[in-house]
Amino acid sequence: MMYTISMKRIWGFFFVLVCFVLPVLGQDGAASRDKVIVTSKTYLGVPYRYGGQTRSGMDCSGFICTVFQEAVGERLPRQSSSIYSSVMKISDAQRQPGDLVFFSVRENKGVGHVGIYLGNNEFIHAASDGPKTGVIISKLSENYWRRNYIGAGRVLLAANSTIASASTDDSSAGASSDFPVTASKPSIASVEASTSGGRVSSQRQSSGGGSGVFRSIFRRFNVDFTAAYDWSFYAPDGFDFISRGFSVDVGFWLDGLLINPGVGVSFFYDDVMGAYQFPFLVTIQPFDIMQVYGGVVLTAGNPKTVTLHGSGTAAMGQVWPGVFGVKFILPAIEVGKVNLHVVQDIRYKAFAYGDGTPFLLQDALSSGVVFSTGIRVTLPFSKVL
Repeated sequence: MMYTISMKRIWGFFFVLVCFVLPVLGQDGAASRDKVIVTSKTYLGVPYRYGGQTRSGMDCSGFICTVFQEAVGERLPRQSSSIYSSVMKISDAQRQPGDLVFFSVRENKGVGHVGIYLGNNEFIHAASDGPKTGVIISKLSENYWRRNYIGAGRVLLAANSTIASASTDDSSAGASSDFPVTASKPSIASVEASTSGGRVSSQRQSSGGGSGVFRSIFRRFNVDFTAAYDWSFYAPDGFDFISRGFSVDVGFWLDGLLINPGVGVSFFYDDVMGAYQFPFLVTIQPFDIMQVYGGVVLTAGNPKTVTLHGSGTAAMGQVWPGVFGVKFILPAIEVGKVNLHVVQDIRYKAFAYGDGTPFLLQDALSSGVVFSTGIRVTLPFSKVL
């Protein structure tokens, strides 16, 4: 049985998605910087703990990740060196409260420490040693930090922050004149784009052009392709491993937002049920390791209920809600410009008996619950734009 869905509904969905996403992307940079500064100071006094990211203890990058996630919903890489690679590099004269400052803790060993610039030549960070440890406020002009300073980076859009507007750089704050002013060269790999919470756009900062705004938005898009083997282990007449076929899907989603919304289209071939299915999905990815999805499903073929001995009865696919599930995503392996992930999916596909009556529980579980194990390839647009 085949179903159709009107183009009006499809275009309506995209209209709602755009109306929701674009206002989030346009949050004011000044307000976002204020939130970051206020949030960071609530952690003053939290002890240092390597690998920690809670109020019971945190390290320098854990502190940064927690503050930006809590304040503006911005997810940053977990290591200070990775944060440095992902942000837009700025000169010291361009520093504003809410920007990041980076340090080397070992001679000639690259970035090993990060803090949030507060203005007035001060920054807040999680220190691991010295006279004071934990989340503290330090001066950039202190001998240790001055000697190991690498440069500054920008995550949020530039703005005149209401909280820290008294100083947008060291010179206006009367900072120590013996602190060196350096500039780092921005590179394609290190310039990140605009996101929720007023995330910076390198094009917008440099040219102020409208095209830069759209380019920065597109740089937050990701496209992924997943190919997976489908299986289950339960049928009403017993437990056994059941090969269910395969599935493929393609998705587009925005990174850097609180729930990372997206859309996708899939193809399921269930050789046990004898069904070909075409889901149209809405996705959210609130965590790096988990994606939740659901949507409408168009079904073809001659579906029948799942049994171990091939005596299934006629069934029909449901359009809405046709499918919902959770995809668990293992950490990425970077291969060139793409990221490879092993994924484990569990989903429920909705079916009814051939006469339209709902499935009994045992048939719903055996026919509708499917596990899917496969490989996901993700291409962040930020690596090609």
